[in-house]
Amino acid sequence: MSGGPLTSPPWAPPGPPGQGAVQGPFPYNLNALINAYYPDSAPINSLGTGVTANGNPPTSYSGSHPVLGTPPSQVTYDPSSGAIIAISPDGVPAIYLAGSADPSASPVNVTLGTSVIDGGLPVRGMGALIVRGNLTIDITNGFNYFGLILVTGDVTITANPAMQAAANIHGTIILGGDFHAEALSNLSGSIFIHQNACLVQSQIDNLPQAILSFRELPQ
Repeated sequence: MSGGPLTSPPWAPPGPPGQGAVQGPFPYNLNALINAYYPDSAPINSLGTGVTANGNPPTSYSGSHPVLGTPPSQVTYDPSSGAIIAISPDGVPAIYLAGSADPSASPVNVTLGTSVIDGGLPVRGMGALIVRGNLTIDITNGFNYFGLILVTGDVTITANPAMQAAANIHGTIILGGDFHAEALSNLSGSIFIHQNACLVQSQIDNLPQAILSFRELPQ
């Protein structure tokens, strides 16, 4: 996504993009997903993340250059398919939760990144980022995430228009609200969301197994 004309990568199928299911049924139970990750999650403002909680209890979280898990430093793509063919090193995933696991709790607002061009490291992470509320990502200094981003509210991506910003998300974003990127209409840069089921599955595989439902079959 950029301020210039939209172009398709070389591995994209020919023709216009297919029509999505407008206002189709939402296939995810966000509360069930959050409950599955909650036991292994840590607060997003844990020591070392660079994220600060605001209020008591927190109503918002913010971090200019947060580290939410350790992502790989080098990713190699297949020039034909666009698929990842090598990651080095493997990275260290972590699961972070902003807000409460209780669905009746008030939602929070999370802001990651800063519009100040300060030469700092990009917002980065690997694993699962869970936000019970709204998430704003400022990609002015970059954004690189590997894994699952799960948000019950809206996701907004913004940037300082004076910066050639870039963002790479390898995995999946699941949100219960709307996706906003209107502020990027004049952006000189790019946003790539690489849907990667393997990275998401690797996080699910690390979760403890739980019985979600059962049924007794007639004899």
